[in-house]
Amino acid sequence: MRIGIIGAGNMGATLAAQLTRLGHQVAIANSRGPRTLAGVAAQTGATPVPITDVTSKADVVIVTIPEKNIPELPAGLHRLHRVFHQVEEDLLELVAIGHDDRRARRQLALAARSGRRPD
Repeated sequence: MRIGIIGAGNMGATLAAQLTRLGHQVAIANSRGPRTLAGVAAQTGATPVPITDVTSKADVVIVTIPEKNIPELPAGLHRLHRVFHQVEEDLLELVAIGHDDRRARRQLALAARSGRRPD
């Protein structure tokens, strides 16, 4: 799957690393441009791209920037015509990493199926 990530902080970089490890093609962008993402690219295997290109070939786009910064995205990115609501088993597994507790995994699975946030 082709995945675009907007935001290269702790959350974006961690997701990029896990998703590339799982075999996905990951493009990552931040507000400062692809030249500033060399370290993230080396650590994660993701491809740095300009923020205006991150959605162009993506099947799924993950936004890991603060909600207050979303209106500052380039025109068109915060008004995507198509929104993909797809929960992959791989992504669910990513959220559950470090949670060996069966109850936590069960809650995450139920939340993913129902579209609600886990307790």
